This record gives sequence, structure tokens and C-alpha cells, in this order.
Amino acid sequence: MKFYFLLVLLTVASISSNGQQLDALLTAERILSDGDTVRASTIFQEILRKYPDSYAAALRLTEVNYQRRLYSEAIQYSNITEDILLRKIDSLDEKSTLTSTELEREKRYAADMSSLHHFKGKIRLRQHRAYDALEEFDKALVSSSDSAAIMLDMGLAYIELNQPERAKAVFNQVIRQDNNNAGAYFNIANLYYNNQQYDSAKYYYQKTASVDPEFVWAYLFMGEINTRIKQYDEAVKNYTDYLNFQPSESVYFKRAVLYAELREWESSLNDWDSVLSINPKNPEAYRNRGLSNFQVQDYRSAINDFNNALLLDEDPYTFINRGYSYYLINEPRKAMEDFDTGLASLPEYSLGFYLRALTWQQLRKRKRACEDLQKAIDLGMDEGEIDKEFLGYCD
Repeated sequence: MKFYFLLVLLTVASISSNGQQLDALLTAERILSDGDTVRASTIFQEILRKYPDSYAAALRLTEVNYQRRLYSEAIQYSNITEDILLRKIDSLDEKSTLTSTELEREKRYAADMSSLHHFKGKIRLRQHRAYDALEEFDKALVSSSDSAAIMLDMGLAYIELNQPERAKAVFNQVIRQDNNNAGAYFNIANLYYNNQQYDSAKYYYQKTASVDPEFVWAYLFMGEINTRIKQYDEAVKNYTDYLNFQPSESVYFKRAVLYAELREWESSLNDWDSVLSINPKNPEAYRNRGLSNFQVQDYRSAINDFNNALLLDEDPYTFINRGYSYYLINEPRKAMEDFDTGLASLPEYSLGFYLRALTWQQLRKRKRACEDLQKAIDLGMDEGEIDKEFLGYCD
């Protein structure tokens, strides 16, 4: 959440001329801008204790607790903020006539109250209290200058209540008011996506991206859909559009997998490099980069990647893959070590026994080779996948 320092200073100036309060608020704001929400909260609490009508302190405590996901505390301080604001509104209502300055203040209070009810609704949503959230959003709409933002959150509340059609109606109402509202298109797309209506979802994600090309989540979900329906080239384009705006370990990972599906190994390797530059402790990325190196017959690089993967996670399949790589560079004893380790955890993995059989053959251990070959066949390996010469070797 962003904290709008300048706006608070303006509010403080209008609420109180007390120099000590202003100094304390400035101190708390500086601490908050440094990211120390706990210390800042302590100072805001002290300000509110000394100055019970400090709207700025109460609102900040609402915001900070929301940021810290302390939603019960956020609601408590939002109620205090509302009480302070109501007292200010009541003080103007008691007057028979208002000056131009007071009229402007009255408008500002109404706008502040609308924003506060909107914020309270968002807190209630975080608490999964959707009916309470809707009540707050209804109050916010009374004098709002940004009804679209409130209605988007109303739609989310209806989704929380498992009322997707009402949510969709609200989002469509936003679009009728503003046909360039990317959030409304995106939320409708999500409704279709969650209902597995992928054609409609894609249409609305595309609409989202057309009105706001920097709305990167639209590209991400289009990529997910195109992956599910096996339109891998399109999914690659979607993830590329996403990555043009921001790097992401998970999106590079997804695109690398797609490149592997398309057998574009060099592109896949480049993306695995990107994943590992962001997170050098991702064992799956090392494993998959190893498999891509294996596919381009760079077996030593594959072994190096499998080594790194195994340092992070001793996955038995990775031992098998490294063992096969050792077999292919004619290092059967290292291969045998890995096959033994992997198969100890995978006693029904037919391919593993077949590969170990090949390694026994490389070591000229015919009896052991044929025993493992038979084990692979017994476990269900298709004889059509077995080298005919090797079958003859064991006849």
C-alpha cells in the first residue's frame, strides 16, 4: 500500500495547528517511509492518545494495520476515524449558515467519509465478511467521486458470496460507465476462467490488455489458458508479453517448459538461465535445464545441472537422469552408483531398470544386465521400446 505523505500533511494542517502534534506526525511519517511500521504505529497511537481528534493519526493506524494484515485492529481504528469525522461533520451541521470555506470543508468531509467506507469495505473483504463489505460499499457510493473503484470491489464481494452473475452485472455496469476500465474486463475474464469457459475468458483478457497494455496479469492468464488447450505458440507469446513489462521467475519457468514442449531447446535453455539468475536455489530449474542440455547432447553440462539440483533436493529421478548421462559419456561406474541410488527409492520404475541393464552391458556383466532387463519387462516396459539387439543379447 502506498502512503500519501503530502496529502496527510495538508490534512494535518487543516485539522490542527498544534506544533507538537504536527512534529510528532512528521516524525511518524518519516519512520513509516523508512518501512518501520511498528515504530510508526507506536507514535501514531501516542498522538491519538494525546489528541483524540487527530484524524490523520487514526487514518494512518487504519492503513498501517491493514498493510500488516491486522484486520481486526484496522477495523477498530477505522471506526475511530469515522467517529472523528462524524464529529467534524456534526459541528458544521449545527451551524445555520456556512461560509464558503466551511462549504468546501463539508464537501471534503463527505469525500473523506466515502473513501473511509470504501476502505472499511476492503478490510471486511479481507476478513471474508462480504455482507459487511457490501454495506460499507453502499455507504461509500452515496457521495463518491470514484464509483467505478467501489463497484469493482462490490463485484469481488459478490464473488466471495458465490454470486458470480451479480458480480458480472456489477462489472458490466462499470463498463457501461467507462468502457476503458481494465479492471472490470479482467474481473469478468476471471469469472469465465474459473468456470472453464476459456473462449470467453480469452476474449475479456484480450480486452483488458487492449485498454491497458501494461495490465500484465491479463497476459499471464491468457498464457495459462493457451497452455491448457495446448496452443503452446500462443502461450509463449502471452508470457513474452508479460516478461516485456517485468521479469518473473515463475513466468520464465512457464515459458521454458513450453519451449521444451515445442522442442526449442536453445530458447528453453535461455529461460532456465533467466530463472536461475533470479533464484539460484531452484532445484526444479537445474533439473529441467539439465534435461534441456541432455536433449542437445551436452551431457557434461546436463550432469553439472543435475549435480546442482541434487545439492538442493535429492530427487531419485534426478539420480536416474544423471546416471543415464554418465552412461552416455561412457562412465558406467558413476552411472551405476546413480542408478542404484535412484532405484532404491523407485523400486517399480521400469525405465530405471532398463537403463541400469544397459549400463551392466557396458560393464560386460551379461547376467546382471539380463536380470535388470527382465525386471523392466516385468514392471510393464513395452518390449517395442527396447533395443532389439539388446533383447537378442539376453536370449
